[in-house]
Amino acid sequence: MRKGEPGYSSKLDRDGDGISCDQ
Repeated sequence: MRKGEPGYSSKLDRDGDGISCDQ
């Protein structure tokens, strides 16, 4: 998921690149 999409959360974006759920 990318920033701005439904379900995106900064909590899921661990490395801060704007894409969540990246392992």
